[in-house]
Amino acid sequence: MPTSKLPATLKFALIIALTFFVFISGEVLFISRDDSRSSLNFYKTLAHYSTQLSNPNTALFFINQMFSITSNHYYSNRYPSLTSPKANVNLYEIKSNTQIKNRFNIYLKKVDLDYLVTDDASRFAKIYYELGLIAYQNQSLQLAEDLFTLASYSAPEWSFFYFELANFYSELEDTSQSFRVISRCRSFEFARQYCTGFETEYLDKNQSQPVGFYNQTIQTEMPTLSPGVNIN
Repeated sequence: MPTSKLPATLKFALIIALTFFVFISGEVLFISRDDSRSSLNFYKTLAHYSTQLSNPNTALFFINQMFSITSNHYYSNRYPSLTSPKANVNLYEIKSNTQIKNRFNIYLKKVDLDYLVTDDASRFAKIYYELGLIAYQNQSLQLAEDLFTLASYSAPEWSFFYFELANFYSELEDTSQSFRVISRCRSFEFARQYCTGFETEYLDKNQSQPVGFYNQTIQTEMPTLSPGVNIN
């Protein structure tokens, strides 16, 4: 095998090993002990190694596992009548799009993964939202939709993420989806008044704002656990 190809081959082998390790060791972890923090640390370590290997789709896979664990506890404690969301993201689209892969990789390397070892699902919201902005800027609309949706699920009391998702659908001229998003927002007490106002001010008048309009507000209001995305 040519020496020049060795690093790439080793990288691929390590990624395969990580994937195998997570499915085998992850099963052992969950069977042997009901300890969510240990599970979160386990996936955090794998996410970290994946970013170091410049494999953002694998890193996001492990971050999604962390979110699934956290959201189960978060929703069961705060919203027992609701089903906790699933982290459904088209990871193949990240791998197949070089521009998105590179930008996701740069972004995820700067994320404080320790901050995600938590029982507060809202800490994931800003990451999903900012990755959604990157996908949107690179015309990957399905990936952007998946990530914006996850952001709203992660922090269901934060109206800004609903606004951005509603604006996303409005730009696609899918106003029925925009109304659906705001309707879901109104089911949460803290966000209700803001989303009602948004519907009256914009959706009822068939108006919208550009995607990313609330980015600066989110950067200011949400905890600093990620580097932020420049939308200009």
